[in-house]
Order: sequence, then structure tokens, then C-alpha cells
Amino acid sequence: MINRFKDPMMRQAYDACIGNAHKGLFGINEGQQCKGSSHATAFWDGYNGDKTAMHNPDDPAFRKTLGYAAYRAGQDYAKEI
Repeated sequence: MINRFKDPMMRQAYDACIGNAHKGLFGINEGQQCKGSSHATAFWDGYNGDKTAMHNPDDPAFRKTLGYAAYRAGQDYAKEI
């Protein structure tokens, strides 16, 4: 997967989410996606293609948050597997 973010914090958040997905920290827990943190929730929203009020990729304000990096990581992870 290619990390397209130029901002160092966004790059780090994206890489952390991808790494956590591969380690299973965001993985399936008893048949459900683990959404124990806001980054995990954003990751799975991206993975599932969900647009919620909190994780809407069309919102310019959301695109400036670390949650957006997690959301994009989820989208890219879904394409990879």
C-alpha cells in the first residue's frame, strides 16, 4: 500500500493503522470488527465504505484529522485483501 500523505503526523497515523490491522489489533473479535477506539472506528468505516456524521470523507474538516488517515488506511486495506 502506498501512503499518499505528506504531513508527517498523517503518514504516521496511516502507517500505524495499517500495522495494527496486520497485527490483528483492529481485527475481528468474536465475529465483530473491533471498534474500541476512534481510529479503529474510522479504519473500519473506511474499510466498509461507511460515511457517518463523524467519518465523512467529503467533509473538508474531517480531511484534516488523524481519523481521516485511519479512514483512508481502511479503504486501502480493503482493496489489498
